[in-house]
Amino acid sequence: MTIIQEIRSSYSTQLYLWVSGFVLIISGVVLILLMRFSQGVIHDESVDATLQALENIALRIDNTLRQTEITEQQDQQQCRVGRSRIERLIEENGYLEPLKELLPHAKLYVTRRDSSQLAIYFAGNESGYRQMIYEGDEIYIFTQPVGQRQYNLAVVCPANDINAKYADVHWFLLSSAEIISKIANTITK
Repeated sequence: MTIIQEIRSSYSTQLYLWVSGFVLIISGVVLILLMRFSQGVIHDESVDATLQALENIALRIDNTLRQTEITEQQDQQQCRVGRSRIERLIEENGYLEPLKELLPHAKLYVTRRDSSQLAIYFAGNESGYRQMIYEGDEIYIFTQPVGQRQYNLAVVCPANDINAKYADVHWFLLSSAEIISKIANTITK
């Protein structure tokens, strides 16, 4: 008796094969949907976390500069805020560290709003990000104004920094699919 004749003759074997096939297909569809959904969610979470970290840095810098301006005005000194002063604040206070935890390859720049090369990508006092191709590599550029000052903070990072978290979830989902496949193969044997 061949295997096909054996399957045709046994109702329980047919039911067993149909149920295991159904479970395998549904599991595959669920995993594919999870992979698609998780990629978008993780991307959005990474972008939001980066924008929030950059906003926090800009607020700290602006508050520090305001305190310095008040102190210097009380001492009858002229307060001068420039790019080098902002860069020094970032360096001295370790403002870049939380950002480096999110985006290990990120570079932080201080740019003037009115003459920045980034001005073609960002309008005025708005914070935001752009995804683009630069010299053949996909990058993200995030900007955040420093209060009402004439300076922006700009973070440039490779797309891999944003998508790195997704790789872990993707690996987990693929591992789950492989386990389900092995279980289905064991059941059908």
